[in-house]
Amino acid sequence: MKITPDTNVPEKYREQVGLIKKGRIKLNITKPATINDGIISLEESNHKDLLRLFENAAIAGRFMKFIPASGAATRMSSNLFSVFKKDCSLADLELMAKEGDQKAKFASTFMNGIRKFAFFPQLELAIKKSGLSVDQLLSSGNFHDLFDFVLTEKGLNLSELPKALLRFHRYENEVRTAFEEHLVESIKSISCIEKKVILHLTISQKFQKQFEELLKELRAKYSQYQLEVEFSSQDENTNTIALSCDLQMIFDENGNLLTRPGGHGTLLKNLDNLKGDLVLIKNIDNIPFDRNDEESIKPRKLLSGYLVHLQKQIFFLINKLIDESSPEETLGLAEQFIKNYLCFSIRESYKNYSNKLKKDYLLKILNRPLRVCGMVKNAGEPGGGPFWVFDKEGNESLQIVEQSQFTDDQMDILKESTHFNPVDMVCALKNYSGRNFNLFNYRDELAYFIGNKTYNGEVITTFEYPGLWNGGMANWNTVFVEVPASTFTPVKEVNDLLKPVHQPD
Repeated sequence: MKITPDTNVPEKYREQVGLIKKGRIKLNITKPATINDGIISLEESNHKDLLRLFENAAIAGRFMKFIPASGAATRMSSNLFSVFKKDCSLADLELMAKEGDQKAKFASTFMNGIRKFAFFPQLELAIKKSGLSVDQLLSSGNFHDLFDFVLTEKGLNLSELPKALLRFHRYENEVRTAFEEHLVESIKSISCIEKKVILHLTISQKFQKQFEELLKELRAKYSQYQLEVEFSSQDENTNTIALSCDLQMIFDENGNLLTRPGGHGTLLKNLDNLKGDLVLIKNIDNIPFDRNDEESIKPRKLLSGYLVHLQKQIFFLINKLIDESSPEETLGLAEQFIKNYLCFSIRESYKNYSNKLKKDYLLKILNRPLRVCGMVKNAGEPGGGPFWVFDKEGNESLQIVEQSQFTDDQMDILKESTHFNPVDMVCALKNYSGRNFNLFNYRDELAYFIGNKTYNGEVITTFEYPGLWNGGMANWNTVFVEVPASTFTPVKEVNDLLKPVHQPD
């Protein structure tokens, strides 16, 4: 890479350089959210009413599903790729695994379970077209050639293929990609009388054609349903700056400034552009084997029903506050609702406000986008979790905070965390008058991420926008609900597909 003077650099990139040099802003994290202190459990006695609210909203066609699906399976296959580069035999690989080499152990597990993967028939066919066979490669100990078919365009192209297009599950008479599994889940949950499903995926433009071809097949396969499926990609204008290790701008040999995708926070624009009503957000890799079990989708329906319930209460209180000239009683109702149901701590100075200022303050809190987020018990997964955080105006609210956002002196708070964010949430994007919120008005611009990546073998410093469900939604009304751990079935590494939750009984 080439470092040159930063002439003719757009102002937005100069601003990002300034933020990188300033360093990330420390969050005022007070404590983890726990059961009965920021995280609620939905009483079984209320399930029937919540399911009815969900079903009524689904029948009205209010729901759609939004899936960030542009990520490649690179991380899934990183261990395989590391071993692929080594010039050793299958026997050497197994010996390395026995001696504690974790990457070799991962590759050995992959090899031993290779016939259990849903993509195995596809892999086997690619190998046969080259005049070889899986048995031949395995018996010869030539795992290097086998991995060549797994990782490159000779076969599966697992090192570049988006997770959405990877065959996740194998059934008696079919195999399904992650994309199809999400479609099936949507059909079973949000399609009602009209059998209508609205689904939006953010994808990489590079694979647009493959997605469209697969969608064509799925439309034919599920022709009895009205499938409204759309794709969008990250806007290149949301790319962010990358700097050298000594924080200088980087230019290539042609004088082009090095920029990179700005993280999943850039997808806030895609979400905002939907102009949706009630939107379910779920990660592409969090989709279990379909066992035709109503219980597997019931938690999501309950989250959605609870969102509808809260929204009804919010709209009622907003209209009461607006319509009444002397709303002392309504002020009290709104205060209690905000504290008890939205888990938002009203600032100390509020008690000295006039009634008009109190009304304006409460309306500002109530009239915001709303999200209900499922939280699972922490089982050591890397990622974000639910915490109580003070903002710069002195308000305490619930936030999803990533591990990377904690400073050294906040690690004790992180260790006390009991729950994990599986990115399974339902959002309400319209206000009391039926108009869509401008989601960018509710983002914390200072909750950006600064990290390190590699570029051409050298370490670079990167800037990412506030995460979609982190700072990107910092000023939303946020409610955390405990959901069963069985709802969290991530596929972060390819061998996760060998777990029982992704395999037939």
